Amino acid sequence: MKHNYNNICEVAEEIIFKAPNKNLFIFANNSIGKTSLSKCITDLKDIDEFFCYNTFMEETFEWVNDFDNDEFYLTINANDLFINEAVITNGLENRINEIFKSLIDAKIDSNFEIKNGKIDKVYFSIKKGDDSSISYIKISKGEESLFIWSVFCTIVEMALNDKLDENNFEKLNYIIIDDPISSLGEEKIVSVALCIRDIIEQIARIRNNNVEIGLLITTHSRLLYNVLFTGKNKEDYLRLFKHNTEYELVKQNESPFGYHIEEINQLKIVFDNNEPVYKIHFNMFRNILEKTSSFLGYGTNWAKCLNDGIEQKDKMIKLLNLYSHSRLFELDDKFILDDEKELFKLFFKTFLDDYKWS
Repeated sequence: MKHNYNNICEVAEEIIFKAPNKNLFIFANNSIGKTSLSKCITDLKDIDEFFCYNTFMEETFEWVNDFDNDEFYLTINANDLFINEAVITNGLENRINEIFKSLIDAKIDSNFEIKNGKIDKVYFSIKKGDDSSISYIKISKGEESLFIWSVFCTIVEMALNDKLDENNFEKLNYIIIDDPISSLGEEKIVSVALCIRDIIEQIARIRNNNVEIGLLITTHSRLLYNVLFTGKNKEDYLRLFKHNTEYELVKQNESPFGYHIEEINQLKIVFDNNEPVYKIHFNMFRNILEKTSSFLGYGTNWAKCLNDGIEQKDKMIKLLNLYSHSRLFELDDKFILDDEKELFKLFFKTFLDDYKWS
């Protein structure tokens, strides 16, 4: 595979045409274009040839909040016939619930209500101490993500088994997993990584039977990336960078990688070359501060690593908190004001001097 690309769709074409039967693991910071990459890949294939977990799959499920009846449940977008058919035709409700319950630390059950041959609603219930249960409860965002991930895992499990038995899903030849760890803590990220390892082992078995299938996993989670890193086939572990309008794929040789050193170097390049500053750069600086704070024994108080002698420290802390919020990565990154950029530059360069970073 080459290293430099003019746009994200060129990266997608390289992956599909040069590595169609491989496992590829790509780490990229938020806002680089991971979801766009998965979208470009799906545009290159027929709908029966791929199955993709990304933000678009998450948005297939929508909450209905019936406050009058104190009932809360998920519906599935009427246009998504695939999940409806896969779940109902193959009776996957129990397996989905089994995986879901294995991933959460609560006695919560998922319940599928079928109406007119479609999934009318998915509601959640929790068991009480007397063996009774409360239905139609609202679950947390993290639990919701794990439920949708459980749906994906169950369908993938079924599809790969079918390919091995030469039944359905004969056209499926590519699986994409794009950041399945939103709103999850470290323990749950590891649990998701173990699920992915099961998928990888299942794919290896069907490849042994001369069935071709590709797998792409993209993530911004260093923990997920490092748990999946095996040290074997290092050419399959990549880093994706964006330089202005161009993209670069770099082979990841070692893990866990010293990403804080790498992020320092990235920020140095931005300021030394007077490149545009985006919100992702604030997030990178906060990551560096968090690792430094942990190393020095400050715990989560990363603000102690910002120089107290510089005015507007409170403003810098506010900017780092604001631009590091996950939901803001989807916003336009071009609204960084000049005074914010200069303040950022001052605090970053002072940080390098204070802690004598090489």
